[in-house]
Amino acid sequence: MNKFFTALAAAVIATTGAYADSEYKMTVTLTNGETVKYPVRNIESITFEEGVAPVNFASILEADYYGDKYDSNAGYFTLALTNIVNAEQNLFEALNIEGFTSLDADGKAVLAPGTYTYEFNEEYTGSPMTFLSFHQVNGAAGTYYMSTLNGTDDIEWFNVYGGTITIDLADDIYTINATLLNAENEERQFSYTGAIEFTDHTTRVSRTINIDLTEAVAQYAGKYVGTQTEQMYITLTGMTVSATEMAMNQCALLLYTDSDSEIPEGTYTMAGDYEKVPFTAQRGFILGSPAPTYVYVASQVTGEAFYTIDQEGTIKVTKNGNNYTFDIDFVGTSLTTGELVRITSTFNGPISIK
Repeated sequence: MNKFFTALAAAVIATTGAYADSEYKMTVTLTNGETVKYPVRNIESITFEEGVAPVNFASILEADYYGDKYDSNAGYFTLALTNIVNAEQNLFEALNIEGFTSLDADGKAVLAPGTYTYEFNEEYTGSPMTFLSFHQVNGAAGTYYMSTLNGTDDIEWFNVYGGTITIDLADDIYTINATLLNAENEERQFSYTGAIEFTDHTTRVSRTINIDLTEAVAQYAGKYVGTQTEQMYITLTGMTVSATEMAMNQCALLLYTDSDSEIPEGTYTMAGDYEKVPFTAQRGFILGSPAPTYVYVASQVTGEAFYTIDQEGTIKVTKNGNNYTFDIDFVGTSLTTGELVRITSTFNGPISIK
């Protein structure tokens, strides 16, 4: 115990002892302004425990809003609050929140004011005004705090399994106060005051195209660096032929799995920047040329088009004997026009893995 607090406790005990038979009371003022009075004769001892200081975040790392993505009549969102002390030395702390808000009547990407309660939910059928516990389902991480500010080479983790988050909104300024619990029921407090501009993933898709994919090859690419996650490159190809279209199609995938010899059944979602875990897929990006995940369509009607799958999407994989079925539903960015396009396809057939 800190020497100052030790001395303070001793002084208080000595003082209370002097008035043990009286009606004197000790008044304690709490941090929220509330005062509590204790009769001196009831005080036997006083101890001070060193706690963890509340964390006040200064900025927003990411804020994404997906609307009623899971058909649960609730607005699904992810929000990352951060303090970056030194970017070059990777010194930072962050609170990631994944949850569901009440749907805005005007369809805006906003968080409804109120108290959000903890919910353990692996099916994403979240109720409005709830936040998800820490988990690793489909690559998502739920709600957690992480920090590299502890003076060691280890990352400090505080995985959340309870608590409440209170959100106020006035004149486009949010005030967030969170009291969160980990699995050991230890409590941490976090706060943020400021604007939040959400990336709205709900209303920007301009059109939907369906492509035919009939052939597939896969190549095992080893473990992702520093993890036990396996990597599988898959190339799907096919041709669309109709009265109004003739096109060559290609879809390049990089799936993260837990197997080095097959493509496990399940639903793969687009991974975040640091979420290379099984049952996720690499988001598309540009590295000189498009890198997985991307879709290429060479149409005799509309010409060549690349779509980098940098928004969202799912690949549902099922297997029957030697045949795989891929049900694909992507939202990607056209590298020609910049528009967001929904791309769907179903592949069914054998896949050889090299």
